[in-house]
Amino acid sequence: MRMLILIMLSALLVQCVQATTVAQAAQSFIEPAENYTLNEFSAGGHKYWVMKIGAVETFVFNERAETLSTQKEIEDVLMLNMMETAQVSAKNTEIIEMLRQVNQSEYPAREECERYTGVDKMPCYDKESCMKACYAVPLCAMQIRDDLVYAILEWNTARQELDKQMIEAFVLYESGLDTSQEYARMEQELKDVGDALHELDGSQIYRIPYCKNMSVDYGALGVAIDDAESLSQALASEGAVRERAQRIYQNGKERLYYLGTREETYRGIIGDIVDGYSKAESLYKNAMYVDAEVEMKIEEAKNGSLEVKALAGDGNYRLAISKGKLLNASVDKLVFTIKSYGVQYVQLKEKGDRVLGQIRQAEQKIDMGTVYGERLLALKSETERMFAGKINRSDIGGYSARLDEIEVEVKAVVADAVLAGAVAGGEGSDLPADLGDIESGLGNVTGGGEMPGVGGACPALGTLLLAITVLALAKGCDSL
Repeated sequence: MRMLILIMLSALLVQCVQATTVAQAAQSFIEPAENYTLNEFSAGGHKYWVMKIGAVETFVFNERAETLSTQKEIEDVLMLNMMETAQVSAKNTEIIEMLRQVNQSEYPAREECERYTGVDKMPCYDKESCMKACYAVPLCAMQIRDDLVYAILEWNTARQELDKQMIEAFVLYESGLDTSQEYARMEQELKDVGDALHELDGSQIYRIPYCKNMSVDYGALGVAIDDAESLSQALASEGAVRERAQRIYQNGKERLYYLGTREETYRGIIGDIVDGYSKAESLYKNAMYVDAEVEMKIEEAKNGSLEVKALAGDGNYRLAISKGKLLNASVDKLVFTIKSYGVQYVQLKEKGDRVLGQIRQAEQKIDMGTVYGERLLALKSETERMFAGKINRSDIGGYSARLDEIEVEVKAVVADAVLAGAVAGGEGSDLPADLGDIESGLGNVTGGGEMPGVGGACPALGTLLLAITVLALAKGCDSL
């Protein structure tokens, strides 16, 4: 007894060491942040473990804590386990044993009925032949009549059909049952045997009565049918087992490839992140605008790169690579955004330079000591203030609209100044020649005269002012 306890303890210790060894081997294929499970199964008297990383079956370990390295090795042990679990060998043997048991249960009652009816020695296939068979047996000949003859014919026909079905079942079994389809066919053959048995067992000859009823073992037949059905269903999963083996093998290959390339992949991704972050930071630093959201994104990129580096430093390359790819895409988008905002600023600056150019031209045309000059200087100062330092990116749209307004106001100031005679160098001293021609042609209406052919000075003066405005705008403002 003491020796038995020692043996059991030793076996338990070996199992614990063995399980620990498999667990240690499994640890070498995962990263700190990953979870895994080892699902034990047996095949051929040996233990195996399927390793799932997360929800993915990835490796199969043997008792030596080695991974099965080929798809065939994985398939063989999984298939063997499936067959053992389904008890294929035991149930296969049980099918033929049960069939023989059913066949034996027909006797001796069946053999006795064959002798009593004469069909054991003579043919019986119609009324006449069955009557001859009956006459050959004194017991039958003494009772011969139509209902007995027809009962013998019915019984013998059913007996021959049963023999035919039984032979087919035996032949099929002896030919070998290996696939789901073959066991399904065996199941049907056994059901056909059952139908033939019921037909024979229910013959009129037992109700006359003439022959003793058989004690058919329908229970044994039911066991055989159930076994055939069970094995048919079990082996139907054979394709699924092969597919599972293929998936495990492929997942293992991918995991080994990943483990061999993860550091290189990580270095490429973190390099792209650092380059993108540096580019974004430089572009923004040299930009002439400020934007709180951009600054937040730059800070997020900086912190994100530190997080990715920390993950890799802890050995969690898969997480580092995954987050790194997302961060890299985010940084690329940030660089594009900074450039897009830069284009918006450049367009605004170009518009501002154009407006300032128009203001400088206007300063040459009007008397800057007048109220018109003051208005012009105010517009110039407002425009220059827009670009005195970095502007808030959110103000670009508003500034652009305001510059459009200033551009219109500059033209209006010039037009008002010309109409008021507040031009550079004194009243009328620098008017375009066209204005002089108009003034001459209109007969100096500014002195109070009337336009020829038109009664009254006011209409003429209105016409002159309109002409002056048009020419002033055309000559003096179109270049603004």
